[in-house]
Amino acid sequence: MKRKKRIPVRWDQPGLHYDMEGLHYDQEFIEIEIDMIQIVLDLKNRSDTEVIQDVKDAAKALTEHAADFTGIDPSAADLTAAAGVFGDVLSANNTLQQAATNSTKTKNDARAVLEGTIMAAAAWTVANVTDATKAGNVWTLKHDRTATTSIDKVGNLQASFGDEPGDIHLAWNPPDKAQGYEIECKLAGGTWQHARSVGRKSNTDIHGLQSGQVYQFRVRALGPNDLQGPWSDIAEHMVP
Repeated sequence: MKRKKRIPVRWDQPGLHYDMEGLHYDQEFIEIEIDMIQIVLDLKNRSDTEVIQDVKDAAKALTEHAADFTGIDPSAADLTAAAGVFGDVLSANNTLQQAATNSTKTKNDARAVLEGTIMAAAAWTVANVTDATKAGNVWTLKHDRTATTSIDKVGNLQASFGDEPGDIHLAWNPPDKAQGYEIECKLAGGTWQHARSVGRKSNTDIHGLQSGQVYQFRVRALGPNDLQGPWSDIAEHMVP
């Protein structure tokens, strides 16, 4: 890229001719074309921390070479201040994400204790109560069923923060006859992609997602003889 620059000249200086190509003259100045410098700022491919450091480095260099950049706007002080403001915002955001992660882990741990308690009570019943009618007053009992020809839709799909950054925890109400589940996910407006398949349990974690992005999830039940149930309603959540 080029730009024009006006420089004062003496018309009697040696080697100067009025008919030189590209030379325009008036009473006191001539115009010449000079190459413009080009600065590379690859900000889109830099992390938040890297951009902060880039700005701080530029501010430091401007301070050290202030005589060459008199009147620059924004100034070195402006750059330093902007880096400080964004650094504070980034730190606060990281703190909130860590708090959300810790809260989710506490919830999951409490859920595990709760599930362990009811499973222990059910196991005691199996070991000590032989009357199915009495057991059925408290528990849902398994009965022999006819051949499975269809599977109901998975109900109440819920998404929440996982234990680690990039993780989402999913849980749902299992339909009868389900022997496993298929999970798909996508970014909002994207294409559905297979996330994972699980067995009979009605919850799982999806790993390796892009932190800060909003994902959508759906689940369907799988049964005997390659039966597939309908897809669940969509659950949506931001990835920590």
